[in-house]
Amino acid sequence: MTRTSGDKVIQTHCCGALLRTPSYSSINLSANERWTDGRVVGSLFENGGGLRRCTCGEYFLLSDATTVGAIAKQKPRAPENWDRKSASWWHRFWGFPTLEHILHIYDTRDPALIDKEETQLPPRVMHVVDSELAEIISSPNLSAEIEIIARRRYWRYLNDSYRETYRHAREIDPAAIPSYEPSLQQRQNMVRLLSLLDAHHTQDWTEMAELLRELGEPTAAKNALKNAHEHQAKDVALQNQLINQDIQAPVRFRY
Repeated sequence: MTRTSGDKVIQTHCCGALLRTPSYSSINLSANERWTDGRVVGSLFENGGGLRRCTCGEYFLLSDATTVGAIAKQKPRAPENWDRKSASWWHRFWGFPTLEHILHIYDTRDPALIDKEETQLPPRVMHVVDSELAEIISSPNLSAEIEIIARRRYWRYLNDSYRETYRHAREIDPAAIPSYEPSLQQRQNMVRLLSLLDAHHTQDWTEMAELLRELGEPTAAKNALKNAHEHQAKDVALQNQLINQDIQAPVRFRY
């Protein structure tokens, strides 16, 4: 299970704003679907590549922000009329929380006091939704690191319509893989992403192979796989299988 132990207080480099972001004590990486382009569907943890929006409107990566403090995990507010309910004999008879349990689990202070304390905390960091990505990648003076994350997410986002076609086809025929024809917009984004990854000496050669395969360049994809690390053996084997079967599309897999 994904659990948090409170919040980290971070400071952005764009304007020096202080923001809150969850501090994770454990992360569950299980998901309903995993795709060769990196899309994970139904995950219990979604970091969005660490791409966030500052209160000043600039975009930044969590990895680039400075951690300046921590906020302990807060107790949830006590249920309404908790003091009367916990004292009744029938409430205890039916196994509802006792007074001791409520005091241990919940914050039983005056809600007005809790509200006042919360207004004094730094605002929560703002996640970037997929519909913002097109605007981000067209922004001037965008750093290469942010552009890579944004274009990677945009690549997967643009592939989502194909995923619907894929799922529908598999319901009819479990072995079916519909044809994949990326639009000009998709192709331009993938080509630019490949250029950025190459310029920054990416170590994820299976990702580059996936991009090349989706662009209809199987020979270049096979050549990229020759540089992959040993720990990527499963991904390399899957990519080679798809190339050998002349499959250009992103596919859903399990392992």
